[in-house]
Amino acid sequence: MNLRSVVAVCGALATATVLTGCCGKKSGSSSSLGGSTGELAVMSDARVQFNAPAGWKRLSGSNGWTQFMAPDKYASLAFVTFDRPGESTARIGQMAGILNVQGIQWGSSQGATNLGRNGFPSRYGEGTCKLPGGDPCYLWYATVNPGNSNQVLIVYAVNTKVGSHHKPNAKAAVDSMRSL
Repeated sequence: MNLRSVVAVCGALATATVLTGCCGKKSGSSSSLGGSTGELAVMSDARVQFNAPAGWKRLSGSNGWTQFMAPDKYASLAFVTFDRPGESTARIGQMAGILNVQGIQWGSSQGATNLGRNGFPSRYGEGTCKLPGGDPCYLWYATVNPGNSNQVLIVYAVNTKVGSHHKPNAKAAVDSMRSL
């Protein structure tokens, strides 16, 4: 796909308030936690970008969500942007369907933090869940304020029975978030 096609696709999606990862660039970077990142995902209306976990496949999303899935399907990361007051609550409610998890139990670990290379003010939460086959999973989310009218909700789920090795990669992706 050439640059003109990428710009046309991203522009059309942003016009429809659907914001997907684009550009397909590889970074090959690694975090201090041992996670690695790859494909560049751009959220132009929020003026934010990040690198998805290395080797994870981008999937078509619904309701404006973009999702990345680990090759073994034991972990998933998704994001969406929003710009209306109270919309974060509705978007958080969509997480179970997007990540295909059930029985979410939010833990006591939640609050305010700064995320990404620019230290964006954020609210986060984490908890446990179940996958359709019954395996336990870890769930994490953050609403991120990049300093404009659009905000980002980024979430990931990791199968804790057989996929815990993916957690550093998902965390590295979140840590790679930065301004455009």
